[in-house]
Amino acid sequence: MEEKMRIRLLIAAVITNIILLLILFSSCNKAAQYQKARVKEMDMRLDREKQLADMERQKVSCQTQLQQLITENSQLKEQLETTKKLLMQEQLVSASLKEELLKINKAKLALEEEVKSMMAGSVKTTEKGKK
Repeated sequence: MEEKMRIRLLIAAVITNIILLLILFSSCNKAAQYQKARVKEMDMRLDREKQLADMERQKVSCQTQLQQLITENSQLKEQLETTKKLLMQEQLVSASLKEELLKINKAKLALEEEVKSMMAGSVKTTEKGKK
């Protein structure tokens, strides 16, 4: 009877050891899966952080370019306004010169008419004197 008890105890110990061994293997397998998942997640996080850092650098670069373009745009606007003002002044000068030219042409025509009339008068006097 003692022998049966020992055998039963031994069988129970073997079964318990087998169960514990299966639990150990299962636990190690799950731990390995969790470790792989953790490593994969860490790699993914590192990639995302790298992408984020790259995007931050691009953002800073774009902001710098934007500021440069805004500055250039404002300078170009100022130059445009200055050019418009100069153009208006030149147009005013041109208009006044045209008016001046018209006045001079009218005066020239008047003088030519006066010269013609004087010449015609002098030709008439000369003809009277010759007769």
